Amino acid sequence: MILRDYQQSAVTRTLNAFRTYRKVLDVIATGGGKTIVFSEIARRLVQAPDRSRRTLVIAHRTELIDQAAAKMFAHCGIAAGIEKGAARPSIRDWFVVGSIQTLVNSHHRYPQDWFDLVVVDESHHILAKSYQTVLAHFEGHARILGVTATPHPKLGKYFDFLAFEKGLVDLIHERWLVPITVQTFKLDLDLETVAPKSGDFSDNKVGNALEPYLEGIAARLRSLIGNRKTLVFLPVRKTSLDFVRFLQLAGVTAAHVDGDSADRAQILADHGTRFQVLCNAMLLTEGYDDPSIECVLILRPTKSEILYSQSVGRGTRLYCPNGCSGFCGCAGAKKNLLLLDPLWLHETNSLVRPANLVTDDEEERDAIRHRQAQGELTDLLEDAKSATEKREEALALALEKKKRKRETVFDLSVHAKVLGSQDILAFEPTENWHSAEITPRQRELLQRFHINPADIKGRGHANQILCKYFDHKNRNLPTHKPKEASV
Repeated sequence: MILRDYQQSAVTRTLNAFRTYRKVLDVIATGGGKTIVFSEIARRLVQAPDRSRRTLVIAHRTELIDQAAAKMFAHCGIAAGIEKGAARPSIRDWFVVGSIQTLVNSHHRYPQDWFDLVVVDESHHILAKSYQTVLAHFEGHARILGVTATPHPKLGKYFDFLAFEKGLVDLIHERWLVPITVQTFKLDLDLETVAPKSGDFSDNKVGNALEPYLEGIAARLRSLIGNRKTLVFLPVRKTSLDFVRFLQLAGVTAAHVDGDSADRAQILADHGTRFQVLCNAMLLTEGYDDPSIECVLILRPTKSEILYSQSVGRGTRLYCPNGCSGFCGCAGAKKNLLLLDPLWLHETNSLVRPANLVTDDEEERDAIRHRQAQGELTDLLEDAKSATEKREEALALALEKKKRKRETVFDLSVHAKVLGSQDILAFEPTENWHSAEITPRQRELLQRFHINPADIKGRGHANQILCKYFDHKNRNLPTHKPKEASV
C-alpha cells in the first residue's frame, strides 16, 4: 500500500521523535489513515536490520481491534495475534492487537520488555486508570505511540512530544476527505431543562426530553436526506429504537444497533442495502469505518468537541462504488457529507455545532452559525472562509482607521494655541540629553497627541511638550482634538 505524502511525513517524524522521546503523540483527523500510519511504523520496526521488534496495539472496542488487525495484515502482510476475552496470541506473533478491558487483567502474562512499541489507538482515553495500569507495565522498555483524531490538552500530562498533526480542514482542502455541507433545522427542545452531568448533558435526561419530538423529526427526515445513506446518533437505546419506529411509519427504512445486538456485524453490513438509516445510541463514534455514509444527524446535543467531531468523522471519508480513490467523478461517487444540524432551543455558546470543526475563533463561529441558521444548504469550509474574510476585513478597516487617526498631525503652532504656551515654538537644547533622539515611548505619545515627531528638536523638546499636555489633562483642561485644528 502506497502511503499518502502526509502519512509518509507522519511516519518519518514519529520515528525521528522516538530517537529523543519515549512517549510520542500523532494527531490525524478521522479518515486520515491513523491505522495505516502506525502499521507502517510497526512494519519498519519489525524489519529493522538489528533485530525484529514486537508491537502491541491497544484499543477499547471490537470494531477498532478488528480494524487494526485487518489493516496491519493488509499493509504489512503479517497477521496480528488477538488479545481479547478468551482469545490469546501466539508467542510467535510480532504484532498483537489487544482489548484494554482484557489487558488490564492479563498484561502480567507478558514480560515487561516483550514489546518494543505500544500503540494506543484513540489515545484521548489514555489517562484512564485502565490504560495507565497496562502502560506502567511496559513503558520502562517500550516506546509509546498515541494516535487520535481528537486531542485534549490534558494529554500533555502523559506524552512527551507531538510529532505530527493533520487536521480536518487540511484534509478537506487537500481533497483527502469530502467537503461538509450543513443543513440546519429548528428543534424546539429546551436544553435548559436538561441538567448537565460531568460537564456534558445527561444522556438519559436528553433522551427523555427528546422523546416528544422524534415523530416530527422522522416525518421531516425523508425530505432532508433524499436517497443518502444516513447515520443517526441518539442519546440512549430507547430513543434510538423509538426513532427507528417513527422512521418506518414515515416510510423510511431504518434499523437500530447497539453494543448488545447479537447480529451487530450483519446490521452494519446491511446498512445501505436493506435499509437507508442506521440509528445508534452513541455506539459508533469510534472505530466504525464505512466510507459510503453520506449523511450524519446528531440528535444528541453535546458540549464535547471530541464527541462531536468523532460523530461527524464517520461520514467524511472518500467513497466510490467502483473502488476509485479520490474525487473520481464516477456515477455514485460521494461528493460531500450532508451534516444535519438541529437548532436547539435556548442553546448556549458552549454547545458544539458545525462551526467548532473548522475554527477556534468565537467571532468566526458566531458568523458561521448566523449564516447557517437561515436554513439554507451551506458549505462548511466556505462558511469558515467567509467568516474569516469578514473578520479580517473588519480588522483591516479598524487598523486603517486607527492608522489615519494616528497619522493626523498638526503644526506646532496649533498645539501652542491649545496649550497656551508659545515657548514650545522657541525651544532650544541647553543640555546634552536635550538633543538625544526621542524615545519610542515619547514617539508613541507624540502621535497620540497628533504631534509630528519630525517637528521635535530632540528628547528635551519632546519632554517639554508632553509635560505640558499631561499637566493640561491633570487640571482637566481641554487637550487638542482634530476638530480644534481650525481654532
